[in-house]
Amino acid sequence: MNPIQLIERLLANPVLMTTGLAWLIAQGSKIIIEIIKGNFHVQRLTGAGGMPSSHTATVCSLAISSGIVRGFESTEFAIALILAIIVISDALSVRAEAGKHARILNRLRERELQELKESAEQIPDKHASDTHSDSSSQETDSDSNSSSRETARESKPTYKPLFEKPLKEQLGHTLPQVIVGGLIGIVTAMIVTPLF
Repeated sequence: MNPIQLIERLLANPVLMTTGLAWLIAQGSKIIIEIIKGNFHVQRLTGAGGMPSSHTATVCSLAISSGIVRGFESTEFAIALILAIIVISDALSVRAEAGKHARILNRLRERELQELKESAEQIPDKHASDTHSDSSSQETDSDSNSSSRETARESKPTYKPLFEKPLKEQLGHTLPQVIVGGLIGIVTAMIVTPLF
């Protein structure tokens, strides 16, 4: 089979084409909504999260189109349905919670960066006050000063945050986002699949 024949067969596959179209519609809708809100970033072209859920649209379209083509009593439909349930559950629970954690960690990162910035501004003042100390007392207490300098070095803040870049916060989905994504997938499958 040459590459052209392979492409022709892929394009003639109703389940594959319907599922791809459902993803495209959902992802395109998400981009349009983000542009209207004024929150569009290039990462949104393929990113997770947001309205509607393109993952849900994809797996719902896969399940329904598999049922239409192979029959709703078929093994293919059963596999696609179980996959859809897992993906939707993951979007609503695990990935949604991961997004909440990312938001909290990003706030902590911002606070940490602010504290490090304030500490960096205070260090020159500390060194300046150290230079005005009595030189005679430094000679007599050289051992204690050396230990205090070591302690100061140890307490000196590091100017590197726990993680360099902010974490992605849009990972999971809310229930309305999943419902709309599911409707897009189901309707797309019901309309497009019979056309093949």
